[in-house]
Amino acid sequence: MQQLENKVAIITGGSSGIGRTIALAFAREGAAVIVNYVGDDPDEAEDVVKQIEDAGGKAVAVRADVTSQEDVEDLVRKTVEEFGRLDIMVNNAGVEDQMPFLETPLDVWNKVIAVNLTGAWLGCQVAAGRMVEVQATPPATAAWATGHAAVRTRPRADRKIGATLATTVR
Repeated sequence: MQQLENKVAIITGGSSGIGRTIALAFAREGAAVIVNYVGDDPDEAEDVVKQIEDAGGKAVAVRADVTSQEDVEDLVRKTVEEFGRLDIMVNNAGVEDQMPFLETPLDVWNKVIAVNLTGAWLGCQVAAGRMVEVQATPPATAAWATGHAAVRTRPRADRKIGATLATTVR
């Protein structure tokens, strides 16, 4: 039996980089995967979905800006509509700007905070609320699966993973 069989996972930033790797790994372990992307070009996300489907898995690409509460609520709603539940929320979406500290303008700083911290917080809050509402299974399992997969997928976690929050409701 696969570790994530019959589980449903949202991977924010799932169309590229670490998120893509997590989405593919979760699918290999049996999860149905929502591949989240931002922007107007779904090509990378659709490529991840195709890889998952070609391997016999289930996946859907969904556009959502993790800094928008409305978008995150829609992302979670569409997940439940598509797969009937949500078990795992991987708040992977993140940005960085490699500017020298003294040259970094406030708008760049605000974007990093909005995506990397507020986006993760919104994802946790909205997903946890839906997990408790939709299913009787305690979502603490989701937090473990998220952290475990991130560590297994990329042993040397970078700053983005280090700042990601796990969803746990008791």
